[in-house]
Amino acid sequence: MKKYNWLSYWSVSLSILPIIAFFAALYGYIRIDFTLLVTVLFVILAVSIVFGIIGIQKNSRTKLIITAALGTLIAIMSTFFIVFGLLMSQMA
Repeated sequence: MKKYNWLSYWSVSLSILPIIAFFAALYGYIRIDFTLLVTVLFVILAVSIVFGIIGIQKNSRTKLIITAALGTLIAIMSTFFIVFGLLMSQMA
């Protein structure tokens, strides 16, 4: 199962990256079309969730399973946070 070890770590890193990019876009540090940015962020979060689920199923070591589960949980919560932020911005 050595070849699936990297999935757990990529799941965690890909789940944190969209939140940083979302805040950077809100404050103007990233100059890109916002629709394209949100689409890319959701694709990254979907890939993170898929990596996390594969990492949970394929790994046999407890540390890597916990890391993959943490990455999946962070990705799901990041998705809800971004959706909530986008919905609340429509109310203003």
